[in-house]
Amino acid sequence: MDALIYRDLGGTAENLAGRIDRQGKVYGLIQGEDKYCGWIDYEEGDIYNSDNEVLGWIEAEGEIICSTKDGEEAVGYVDVDGEVFAFKDEIEIHLGRVADMQDSAEAAAAMLLLLERV
Repeated sequence: MDALIYRDLGGTAENLAGRIDRQGKVYGLIQGEDKYCGWIDYEEGDIYNSDNEVLGWIEAEGEIICSTKDGEEAVGYVDVDGEVFAFKDEIEIHLGRVADMQDSAEAAAAMLLLLERV
């Protein structure tokens, strides 16, 4: 079963943003169609875009790190239930969740590839 990525729309509303297949390929849902966005290296915890460039990774404690031209930056985290949070001005903002998550790297991929960073 694929992991499903849901975007938080505020309150109790959410919408399906994409999915991750069991091989770690990430697809965004664009106008009802799957669009390949990137992939996950489960062994390393690294997240790659569709051009095979490293976007970031997941730390063991669930912190999501984004790779930038200036270095690296902690941009959020995932909890054990697959809820994805971003850091904004020392505040945690709920971005969405990953249902049927098999690895926390899937939440990092959801954030870095599909869920908008704040």
